[in-house]
Amino acid sequence: MAACANQAVPQPNEGKFQIAYPAEMEFETVRVLDGVGRILYEGKAETNRVELDLSKEASGLYRVELMGAKGFIYLPVTIQR
Repeated sequence: MAACANQAVPQPNEGKFQIAYPAEMEFETVRVLDGVGRILYEGKAETNRVELDLSKEASGLYRVELMGAKGFIYLPVTIQR
């Protein structure tokens, strides 16, 4: 499955999803935050595709942040079981 930079797929999901974006966006960092702003995951965005596994987290709404020198985006992610 592929996604553009404004969505995570699949949505909703059971904790496993991916985000793809154009390489020229050059994101360097990916973070996942829960509903109260706690950082659950932080890592490097080494390619133009990020695959995440939050299957151990509870159902709910999460926020993915992709950040780099050229800017950032925030994406909502819904985990639903």
